[in-house]
Amino acid sequence: MSSQPSSSRLLDLPRELRDMIYEYALTEDQGLLLVERDDTQKSFKGCRPTDPSTESNCLKYVCRQLYYETKGSGLSLNDLTIRSEFREQTEDFITFFATCSAGQQQCIRKVTLCTSYNLFTGSEKRDSEWPFGQLLQMSASHPHITFHLYLAHLNESSRGDWFIHEATLLYYAKHGLDVKHPIVNNKLHGFCKEGHFFLPKVPNQIRVFPGAGPGFVYCPPRSKFTPGKWSETEVTVFQEEIEKWCREGI
Repeated sequence: MSSQPSSSRLLDLPRELRDMIYEYALTEDQGLLLVERDDTQKSFKGCRPTDPSTESNCLKYVCRQLYYETKGSGLSLNDLTIRSEFREQTEDFITFFATCSAGQQQCIRKVTLCTSYNLFTGSEKRDSEWPFGQLLQMSASHPHITFHLYLAHLNESSRGDWFIHEATLLYYAKHGLDVKHPIVNNKLHGFCKEGHFFLPKVPNQIRVFPGAGPGFVYCPPRSKFTPGKWSETEVTVFQEEIEKWCREGI
């Protein structure tokens, strides 16, 4: 990397114009994909989702001035997602976040993650150690970040009853045990209210969706709801609310 090109029309421009060019060059239509460089070093690079082998910001390799003027710009210009081969995306993002400077952490605005874990364990101690519990702690200390979290275990093979169970716990965790909503299963109310199941407070900047990620959400058909447990009217309402959940999150 050179200190600065001997002659550069780009660097001859006023900084305000260069920043506009950087914004155009470093904004990715589908967001920024974080890919681990080396499993032992916990180092990540920002890539294009359509081509994970291509790093988004190549300008920083031209010279030192472009390095310092564009380093970290991708974090503020793009929504982030992460590719994990062997671990949870939530765990990898927490690892990535720890490698960022305080300034870079402040640049991050929106993160999309997928988890295969159940959100709630029912135990306050276990919840704090669970990946979702760590994400809650991060959200509390960095309220400027919006998280979209997808639940991979709610998929084509899942019973409709499990969607209702997860949605009910989410509404309780977000709005309290006295929340009124068509999808809430009142049979869980007493169980939670009597202290048999611990629920952490989930802030509004965390939106939770069913499915493995954007474009991979799923609404169970009527056959996936336990026969005799719900009326036909209830199942119709549940399906409408799950479809809304897929679009808007909870």
